[in-house]
Amino acid sequence: MQKCCSRKCASHNKYKTSDARKLYKRLCGFNFALNSYPNEFDFDLINKYGWYKAKNHGDNPNGVSRDHCYSIDEGFKNLVDPYIISHPANCILIQQRKNASKHTKSNISIEDLIEKIKYWNEKYGEYENKIDYIGISNLGIKFNITI
Repeated sequence: MQKCCSRKCASHNKYKTSDARKLYKRLCGFNFALNSYPNEFDFDLINKYGWYKAKNHGDNPNGVSRDHCYSIDEGFKNLVDPYIISHPANCILIQQRKNASKHTKSNISIEDLIEKIKYWNEKYGEYENKIDYIGISNLGIKFNITI
């Protein structure tokens, strides 16, 4: 853990980390149409359960959501490039209840995900990196794991 020179400094670093985490999470969101890859996702789950909807947006707690195989939280802790986390190869469809029960755990190692991405990119062509790194680089974050 980083030591600070004062409470004010510690408070500033806390907010800086919080801001970085929020921005990182936004950058890691999936930004592709599932139907662009019809052979990669289990659409039968959607037909069976429908899409997840919160109580205040339709109330379907048994519905399906997109999940990150390698979690955003693990990506942030390990300074993984958001391109890797947001890649379609890191996406699965899962019932929201199962997704929520795994919390921030990953279902795959970073090494296995990178191999999966390489295979995906060979199969479908290079997935375009649409990440805007300006905000995160302004916070002084440099990624340890990239492709």
